Amino acid sequence: MVLKLINLNRKNSKDWTKFFKNNKKSRFEQSINYLDFLEHNGKKNNNKIVYEGKRVVGLVTLVRENFLFFKRYNSNGILVNKEKYIPVIINELKKQLKDGVYIKINDFRKNSDKNNKYSYAYVINIENKSKETLWLKNINKKSRNLIRKCEKNNLKINISKSSNELEKFYPIYKKRMIEFGSTPFNLKSLKYLLKNEKYIIFNVYKGSKILAGGTLVLENNKNLVLHLSASKKEYLAYSPNNFLYWEILKFAISKKFSKVNYGPSLLSNNVSKFKGSMGGKPILFEKHVILNPKLYFFYNLFYFPILNLKKFSKIFYNIF
Repeated sequence: MVLKLINLNRKNSKDWTKFFKNNKKSRFEQSINYLDFLEHNGKKNNNKIVYEGKRVVGLVTLVRENFLFFKRYNSNGILVNKEKYIPVIINELKKQLKDGVYIKINDFRKNSDKNNKYSYAYVINIENKSKETLWLKNINKKSRNLIRKCEKNNLKINISKSSNELEKFYPIYKKRMIEFGSTPFNLKSLKYLLKNEKYIIFNVYKGSKILAGGTLVLENNKNLVLHLSASKKEYLAYSPNNFLYWEILKFAISKKFSKVNYGPSLLSNNVSKFKGSMGGKPILFEKHVILNPKLYFFYNLFYFPILNLKKFSKIFYNIF
């Protein structure tokens, strides 16, 4: 089998879109709109269309990223019509991307690896389940009590595709991202997604005050994906995150979706524990394809200490 990996460009973008729409396993992060969204945020795309002769057999999303003196490639998955193409594609990527340390592939893996210290996606299967079943069997007792408290405190959810609601949510999201030591997506790019994708805003209110919010994408394969979420620290006593996630589940059931994807988290941090309390089950989501074994060793040695230092420095900067 001879495969060619050709860079995505204006001339072949129709090939990408056609293959994306016809593949049942496609995810919104692999759409042309999302690739444009990344470009709007300064990401250097290096996406590949995989051809066997003149026939498209796969897509590879790739973004080049820098971390200190390391260079890596981040991929939102290799989309193929036959699994047999994946090893061949990976071997070809190794030849083409020799300047990087490794490729981080964000995709769902069939085999769980308990030694993996990176990201897992937290997914809850809601197919053919009633709201009552989810409440009793998937949401833990503490979370149920907190949601009841939210309802007694008259928290309300506003579900919309309103640019105005996005603008209300954005400062909360931006502030939390900076506190976590991450660079937030810019507002203009999120408005682009709101216009061009099945993108929905879920904002939590108490009276006229916004406490928390989230943005979600309705995927064609009956999955509901939580893209962004954040809450105001001063209102955490109201447990708006529990309320937000419960309202998301109720919405997904009403629309007859099969799964809700709460998004990726490290396996044992507080965020993952929260997602687990709301019924999310961890599925291995991050796989590394090593391009330079020696540099990859040093990358693993320094990554988490420097990441924590980076978070602390941003928090310190925002306090003073």
